[in-house]
Amino acid sequence: MKYAAPFFTKRFSAETKKEAYMSLAKWVATNVVSNQDEIGETFWNAAEDKDANLPTYKLTLFCMLDETERKNKFCNICKTYHKSFFINQDYNCSKCNMISYVARLEEGLSIKKSYRKERLKFLMNKNK
Repeated sequence: MKYAAPFFTKRFSAETKKEAYMSLAKWVATNVVSNQDEIGETFWNAAEDKDANLPTYKLTLFCMLDETERKNKFCNICKTYHKSFFINQDYNCSKCNMISYVARLEEGLSIKKSYRKERLKFLMNKNK
């Protein structure tokens, strides 16, 4: 699973929606896509700003973090600590709060993914 956190926002305004969005797309292509090796995996979101006077889009950049590596590292540290403190090999992972927290996250994500897949399928069939 990957986690995302916003780290940058920028607004793009123009006389028309198309011009505003095209300037946003050009900025993303120049500053994010072409520099992917330097800044790392970056997810971006463009949302229309309805409160602005001119047609405006708000760009938000998110940094990504892969949870799998961190989870494994956490478990290894816990097992090492357990072995050195309790001087036995019997780990009680069923009482681990981190595992139940991640399970709840994955369950919520699964529900969200299913909903979005079904919604997208409905919209694609509607437009035929």
